[in-house]
Amino acid sequence: MAVQEPITPTSPASIEPSHPKTGSVHLLLETSNSSHSSAILKPTYTKKSPTAQLLETRSLSILRAFNARDVAAPYSLHSTPDFHFLHEDNRGHCTRLNKQQAMHWMRHTILKNIEHFAEVLGSAVEVDEKTGLGVVWIGMRIHDRPDGFMPGREKVTVFYWRNCRGYGGESRWMWWKQVCLSARMPFPR
Repeated sequence: MAVQEPITPTSPASIEPSHPKTGSVHLLLETSNSSHSSAILKPTYTKKSPTAQLLETRSLSILRAFNARDVAAPYSLHSTPDFHFLHEDNRGHCTRLNKQQAMHWMRHTILKNIEHFAEVLGSAVEVDEKTGLGVVWIGMRIHDRPDGFMPGREKVTVFYWRNCRGYGGESRWMWWKQVCLSARMPFPR
């Protein structure tokens, strides 16, 4: 089975190299003035299968596209028609969205606040070639407060991939589900 090259919907040159308030480097970019290790900004490929590398790279490129305010490209390039998104907010409320609703929600979330961006803290990948299923876990810190009151809240997002057959029997790994969980316990009111 041939492994496809990762599709990068945005070029690194079109993304700001650092966040103006925190100085943090945007996802997958290296700059010499970064206070973060480049190891947490790039996928690490030690002892990973080509498919695991592909899925990790695609998942990180989706986050990079969102940081660049490109919502449409990741969904059109990588998602299945039956894609769905589950989101848990900081109060513990879960929302389930279909593909169109997820695109609208993501666009609203990242465009309503110009300060919003995801900083990757780490990732893990698990792939089962026999079943055609893969999962990428990404720990991240979300920055979106222009006043600096809240330096960033941690979240875990999980990208679910499945190997789909396209026209002519061609195999392609597609993003069919995403779950985004708050990494802290909600406080009762």
